[in-house]
Amino acid sequence: LVRTGYPIKPTINYPTWGSVVARDRWDPGFDLPAFVRIGKPRITTRDVNSGVLGPRYAAFRIDEPGKLPPDVHPSARPEVLRRRLELAAQVDEQFAKAGSRKAAAEQREIYDRTSRFVLSPLLSAFELDKEPEKLRDAYGRNPFGQGCLLARRLVETGVSFVEVISTGSINDQGWDTHKRGFKENPLLAAETDSGYATLLTDLAQRGMLENTLVVWMGEFCRTPKFDLDGGRDHYSDGWLAGFSGGGVKMGQVIGATDKEGVHVTDRPVGVQDLFVTFCKVLGMDPHDEYITDQNQPLKLVEGGELIKELF
Repeated sequence: LVRTGYPIKPTINYPTWGSVVARDRWDPGFDLPAFVRIGKPRITTRDVNSGVLGPRYAAFRIDEPGKLPPDVHPSARPEVLRRRLELAAQVDEQFAKAGSRKAAAEQREIYDRTSRFVLSPLLSAFELDKEPEKLRDAYGRNPFGQGCLLARRLVETGVSFVEVISTGSINDQGWDTHKRGFKENPLLAAETDSGYATLLTDLAQRGMLENTLVVWMGEFCRTPKFDLDGGRDHYSDGWLAGFSGGGVKMGQVIGATDKEGVHVTDRPVGVQDLFVTFCKVLGMDPHDEYITDQNQPLKLVEGGELIKELF
């Protein structure tokens, strides 16, 4: 729900919001992907990618910040690769003449975008070793901190949407700590604090924060009371999201829970409200419809109201 704005339905594989933004900001002349996901998710579910929008708008995954996937690097010299692509284009043309023009065009687009990507000088945006050591230390020498630094470099280069997953470096389950929370959550929080705070400072110092929306949020919160194992379970009745930059009014708290953190007592905000607000910042109409790869119209957001306090 918090990735797409829609509850899961067995008949529709809704796209994650990064793919929706990638479609809206699509620039066929830009060498890098419009949507980059940094960090390896612990659990892969059906709603975390482009869904019915198709593979063009899927996330380009970076499991480890600073390291591109091995298949990104060309297996041959650039001039050899270009000759191979020219030969492939000739084969595709014959394929199209045989009656498979649509399939040939789609194949050609994949080859063209991939070749431009692997040969592009913009790939240097993924190289964290170009950053000062002191700045890398400030972000934190952990996957989330370095992921935030990589996100800044990508946005600076022109990537429209970057998602950084806070998996942490102390375990292989991230924030899904349950009864280990007393020990592990402070360590995870320290990594998150340094990466998130330094990202905001870095963006502000470069004059980028006003035009870059930074959203900090998770899937849900944790139960205010302990379970039988002395841990905290999943909880959806009272949780939060943080907004910074993008022209929103910062330095305020919107809404409140009771003192136990069990129930929202003031100014509840729903998930759809978040997505309507995303649209406002990004200059998108939440009532617009897009056509899926199955020719089905879907609204960007179904329902929801603008969080007016942010503007």
